[in-house]
Amino acid sequence: MGVFTFYFEDRRYTVPTLEFVIVRDRARAVALAQQRLDLSENYLSVEVCLDGAPLFSIGRASGPDSDAAIGGKAEPPRARSMTAGPKFMAQLRSMVAAARTISPPRATD
Repeated sequence: MGVFTFYFEDRRYTVPTLEFVIVRDRARAVALAQQRLDLSENYLSVEVCLDGAPLFSIGRASGPDSDAAIGGKAEPPRARSMTAGPKFMAQLRSMVAAARTISPPRATD
């Protein structure tokens, strides 16, 4: 089980869209990243990290409606390195550890 960080390059925004997911292993992270990438035509690529270390990137192939194709030369999108810094990752690990200690609310009569 791990907390994976997904950074989506989205054509609508100048900064990446950040998403945290908790999955059982890397294979599930790959499948989920591809599934999330396919949800929106605006997502150009996704970079997946574990504990701040980049694991892999998945890019969308350029299609006839892509910005590159409209400009005349179709190229696959280039994923920028969007790795979070060590201070942020330390804070994230602390928040995840704290979240794991929270007990679910108990039913009251």
